[in-house]
Amino acid sequence: MAAVIRTVGALLDTRDLPATVVGYRALLIWPGPSALCLRASVEGTTSYKPH
Repeated sequence: MAAVIRTVGALLDTRDLPATVVGYRALLIWPGPSALCLRASVEGTTSYKPH
């Protein structure tokens, strides 16, 4: 799950993206060219194990 949050904390959008090269690329282009990204974070990457 990925989320776009405004600097004031308001949730703008969420998406489910795979933890693959394709998913990471989609995450980078998702907000669009006019978006200003101040911070990025990835959580829980070592605790996820697909079954």
